[in-house]
Amino acid sequence: MVKYLPVHANVILDVGCGVGNFLNNFKSKNKILIGVEPNYEAATSANLKTDKCYNAFFDFSLVEKMLTDGYRNKFDAIFFNDVLEHMENPWIALENCKSLLSKN
Repeated sequence: MVKYLPVHANVILDVGCGVGNFLNNFKSKNKILIGVEPNYEAATSANLKTDKCYNAFFDFSLVEKMLTDGYRNKFDAIFFNDVLEHMENPWIALENCKSLLSKN
């Protein structure tokens, strides 16, 4: 999935980031790396490889929290690596992304 990151992407969100290995691919490129991981132990590990990892499920309440944290229209790319198909309602998850994505 690394090859699908847009060239201009500087702020990246990975939903279901696990321990942060995917985001760690971009750490040396001075990107802002944010993860979402519901598993506490994995999220704790991901915090060492990212700028921030939310220990939560990606739902409306988390998106509201992210908006108040200043991430409205900030993400240049949002990844759901092997996660979207396991969500109860993937369409709502994608709809929730609209307020987080940058214009580009």
